[in-house]
Amino acid sequence: MKQIASVVAALVLVVSPSLAESAEPAGMRVRISFPAAVRAEAVTGRVYVALNRLDAPATGRGGGGPIQQAGPTGAPLFGLNVESLKPGAFAEIDGTVFGHPVASLDDIPKGEYLVQAFVNVYTKFERADGRTVWLHMDQGEGQNWRRSPGNLFSTPKKVVFDPRAKDAKARILDLVCDQVIPPIPAIADTEYVKRLKFKSTILSKWWGQPIYLGAGGASPSTWARPCCCRRTTRSTPA
Repeated sequence: MKQIASVVAALVLVVSPSLAESAEPAGMRVRISFPAAVRAEAVTGRVYVALNRLDAPATGRGGGGPIQQAGPTGAPLFGLNVESLKPGAFAEIDGTVFGHPVASLDDIPKGEYLVQAFVNVYTKFERADGRTVWLHMDQGEGQNWRRSPGNLFSTPKKVVFDPRAKDAKARILDLVCDQVIPPIPAIADTEYVKRLKFKSTILSKWWGQPIYLGAGGASPSTWARPCCCRRTTRSTPA
């Protein structure tokens, strides 16, 4: 019995290290943060990471890195909701976070990629019906979060992506969103194009936030010209 116990103990000593190694979770982990220099307040919203192969063809969505190239036939995009994420802290996207058109980071083949992170900042709406919701506030960009002023993004980074790398540190990718999208400059009126922006009292009361509406109008190029075809009437003495 003592010999059997000794053999079992030896096997445990030999097998335990390999069990410890296999217990290490595989797959990539992308940690997304932002510095206080670009935003001092905590963020409730959604963070994203997108990646594209270095030799990937253009998707027709323009430049700006993988975030701008993300789509059903473009760069894979993965997103995660965050609540009160403070500057310097990070949100982690791993293989359990759903993406599209690739479902998981663990399904990304090994290779060289261009990777970019993004932070979509939400606004708190205390609605008139008593409910409180967090949503993206339009900043004049037409509800396009990828170009909305105030949102944060990182510089596209070239990395070697290997979800099956043996070194756990090689499967951790830190991305810092240290850039902020600037306000959209106002477009000046012209002689024939006029724009109007005003605050909606009804919508502002309902949403609990200032809500603005805008409109634009274009007039024909001849609208201000004096008419040369007016009829002139004369009275003739009887």
